This record gives sequence, C-alpha cells and structure tokens, in this order.
Amino acid sequence: MAGAIDTSSRTGSWRGMAERIAGLAEAVGGDPVHRGEVAAGAVSGLVAPQAPAAERWETLWHYMQSGPGVFKGDLYFYGIDGDVRSELGRIDIAQCPLYLLTGEYDYSCTPEDTLAVARAVPGAQVTIMKELGHFPMSENPALFLSYLEPVLAEIAERK
Repeated sequence: MAGAIDTSSRTGSWRGMAERIAGLAEAVGGDPVHRGEVAAGAVSGLVAPQAPAAERWETLWHYMQSGPGVFKGDLYFYGIDGDVRSELGRIDIAQCPLYLLTGEYDYSCTPEDTLAVARAVPGAQVTIMKELGHFPMSENPALFLSYLEPVLAEIAERK
C-alpha cells in the first residue's frame, strides 16, 4: 500500500507503557486512592511547558479522578485495540476531509506520527501546534482555539 505506516514498533511501546503504569500503581501499594495520582504523573509531560498553571493543574486533576484500571485500559485501546494505521489508505478525503492537529509537545502522538498519517492519506492537512501538548483544549484553550477556528472556518466554507 502506498504511504503505508510501519505499525510494529508502537504496539510494543504502548503495551510497555501500560505495564509500567500498572507497576507504578502496585508500587504505591495497589492503593486505588493513589492510582489516579500515578496516572496524572505519567501524563504530566504531555502538557506543554507553556501551559498556564491553572489549566495544567485542571488537566492533570481530571486524570487523578479515574478509577482503578481506567488509565491502563485507555493506553491499551489507544495503542493496540484502536490502532487503525493499517486502514489509513481507505480514507477518502473527498468524502471526509482530514485535518490533523498535533501539539509539538505530544510524545503520545508525536508530530512525526502525525506527518506519517498525512503521508498515508493524500490530501490530509496537518498543523503542528506550537506551545501545545497532547491536551490542547484543556491545557491552553485560547491558544488551541487559534489553531482550531481557521479549520472550522475552512470546513464551513466548503459547504
């Protein structure tokens, strides 16, 4: 398939991350009260360093609220069950335009990953969002809107 993406390496890394998170949770004594803090700690690096303090805290607070096993399940779905990279060639942008917005500090879905998806889907549009991470809508809503609003305007013009 033209533009195919190698799907072999990431599955192992996501499975490994899920296992490390589970190990960290066990390190706090298996205490479900502290597992949310482990999840927040694990994702804290996904928030851009420029994020305002209040928004950074709120984003991480949401991760601290999950129940036992939720974060591990999220990682498993994201990296294994929900891995659709082998299907990207089936996307028809004439039927459904594809806009990819990725934060420059997102190591979960890196800018390089996003550019690989764009190469696999001819006509996909890519924006690497400066000063944003994996949670742009919560870590810096105003900056995120400056990237999202032009996309929405373009979509509205197509109708």
